[in-house]
Amino acid sequence: MNSAGYKPEEIALSSGKWGESLERHYFGNPVPNISCGIGEYERRALKEASEVAKTILQSAGAFDIKAGNLRYASHQIGTHRMGKDSISSVVDENLCAHDVSNLYLVGSGSFVTSSPSPPTLTIAALATKTSEHIHIASLQRSGGTG
Repeated sequence: MNSAGYKPEEIALSSGKWGESLERHYFGNPVPNISCGIGEYERRALKEASEVAKTILQSAGAFDIKAGNLRYASHQIGTHRMGKDSISSVVDENLCAHDVSNLYLVGSGSFVTSSPSPPTLTIAALATKTSEHIHIASLQRSGGTG
């Protein structure tokens, strides 16, 4: 049996939130209370992608085509949104915390939604961009040229 998959890009929903719950796990820390879901855009995109995939598979000779359920990979993302100010986000475009100078939160925490592809290359690109920013900022502080 062979399979093919598809997943649309997600749009950040204001209803998606996380916080602490009253429940504690075995180390005594609060269990995260996560609220998320897909919106109308994603539902339409999944329906259209399913139709396109079926057409492609049929033209390639497939005959027993079944649609599966929406599945998510277990990429740990989110919790510190990237943005221009501390009211709507935690870090700036260089992943520097708005409220703590010289604190950089490098990784996938600034992703507000999941992408159709694994996040590894985007994480590496953000890490490279952030390290270049830190290097230039340190040179400027020390009066160096690099």
